[in-house]
Amino acid sequence: MNKTIKELWIKELESDNYKHGTFKLKQEIGSQTRHCCLGVLCEVHRKLKKKGESVWERHQVEEHDMSAFYHYKNRGSALHEDLLEWAELDSNQQWDLVAINDNSRDYSRQIKFIKEKL
Repeated sequence: MNKTIKELWIKELESDNYKHGTFKLKQEIGSQTRHCCLGVLCEVHRKLKKKGESVWERHQVEEHDMSAFYHYKNRGSALHEDLLEWAELDSNQQWDLVAINDNSRDYSRQIKFIKEKL
């Protein structure tokens, strides 16, 4: 994995800027916005790229529902190939992180995996 991106990603995961989410890169549940660990990586990508180049697309679950999920580069639960290449992650590493994330209550296990395995 790209060392600079890895450091920035870990810093964001360790911050209080994001609430842990599962099954989607980014989602709204009521008034809370949640990110899976890969969604946080999308936020790192968005911050490093030119403004307006990469944006989240909001999809409301139902018209009167307070829930929504977001796509980043037309993906809702996994990274676009461009992001995998940018971060220097492979598909197996991504799916390992998805499995860890979706079976966790916070980012601690993902941070450990990123530090030790990537």
